[in-house]
Amino acid sequence: MNSPDFPAGASTQTSALATGALLLAGQFGVVGIAVLLFPLVKHHGEALALAHIGFRVIELAASLFYLAIPLMVIELGAGLRDGTIDAATSASLGASVKAQQGVATLLIYLVVTAAGLCMSILLHRSRLVPRWLAVLGIVSYPTLLAGCVLDLFGVVDVTQGVGLVALVPGGVFEVVLPIWLFVKGFTFPSGA
Repeated sequence: MNSPDFPAGASTQTSALATGALLLAGQFGVVGIAVLLFPLVKHHGEALALAHIGFRVIELAASLFYLAIPLMVIELGAGLRDGTIDAATSASLGASVKAQQGVATLLIYLVVTAAGLCMSILLHRSRLVPRWLAVLGIVSYPTLLAGCVLDLFGVVDVTQGVGLVALVPGGVFEVVLPIWLFVKGFTFPSGA
């Protein structure tokens, strides 16, 4: 979607469908993780644990919205190729689809911020992971939120350039946490 005539070549991009399927499977996994984490953290804030699940379900819905965009572009390209859509209509619809992609991306980031902050606070309270790791999450997600707010006001774009800095702390957290869990696992407090 970065080329000026992206609708014209979109119908030949079959790898986008495979990528979308993988992203969708990953999103179901994220909801599953929230559900499986619930029994471990509910004693440290049941409302927060339920909010975490709820935000992950909303993240899944927002991701479905985001993943529908390439499907629309593929259909737009097919219509352009077979003549059911003219070039002028394709150009205006293409601009609309690009704007929709930007809104969907920002929406996903905002929901990820809420879900990740809930999870990080629960991990901090429950001490299932080292404090430094939970604190990294607690710091990371407000940083992403700040980037999203700045994006809403047109100061930065969190999908490119300097705006990507808002993604770095959360990215580090989301890479380090699973590695930690694979290597060390959860630390259950004595008496748990």
